[in-house]
Amino acid sequence: MTTPEFIAEGGVWRSVGARSRLRQAWPLLVVWARREFRVRYRQSALGGLWAIVQPALTLAIYGGLLHGALKVGSEGLPYLAWAWAGLALWSFMVNSLTSASSSLINSAGITGKVYFPREIVPLAPVGACSIDLLIGFCGTVVLLIVQGVGLSWHVVLLPVVLVPLFLWTAALGILMATLTVFIRDLRMVIPFVLQMMFLASPIVYPPSVLPRSVHWVLAVNPVAAVVTAARDLLLRHELPQNPLVLLAQTGAGLTALILVLAYLRSVEPRLADVL
Repeated sequence: MTTPEFIAEGGVWRSVGARSRLRQAWPLLVVWARREFRVRYRQSALGGLWAIVQPALTLAIYGGLLHGALKVGSEGLPYLAWAWAGLALWSFMVNSLTSASSSLINSAGITGKVYFPREIVPLAPVGACSIDLLIGFCGTVVLLIVQGVGLSWHVVLLPVVLVPLFLWTAALGILMATLTVFIRDLRMVIPFVLQMMFLASPIVYPPSVLPRSVHWVLAVNPVAAVVTAARDLLLRHELPQNPLVLLAQTGAGLTALILVLAYLRSVEPRLADVL
């Protein structure tokens, strides 16, 4: 049995199956994500190279302070490659959420006039930032080779490890975009929340610097779980040490995405009036 959804046709909202909605959404999502990527770097001197520059600047600031001044280690691995692997994933998530959070408001001129599945709007930045992630991964490969770490067959498992990150990013992006339509103050709060998430994740510091009493936070933090697993694959050339945590994060992320989609669809008829 399919869950009834609603679309606007002739000024009237009518029921449509979730499967039909998915067929409508996917082709438009691909087109919208490509447009999002082109618009982001339009008239930009560096273009897609910002996917390299942004984590490099973050690494220079935080890495210089933590590793250079405070001598924070990197679990016996080359610090540049170790930190870059985490920063590439973090940049994907923070850029996706930052763009997605205001996407429905920025697209009010379209969403208020033409019907299409509204989740396409916040999901498009996630798709566009996936291209940035691919570029950032190329930078990781270069560092792995330059610093003598090299690559192994474990790298083919990286897409599987990244599934929880994509699920949580999509779920949070849709939720932030929807809530921001009704609570505009969230646009001021979201950057602060993302900064707190960065500090609470082992991106530029190893988990060993945290007291053992708070290590449970790393297990419930999807960013920490994915970054740790990705480093196991790329730098240690071994399978993730905590596969059950990844599996739990995948299930939780999928559940969150389903619930958020259900919430968006429940308030979808009201979006046009608020926008």
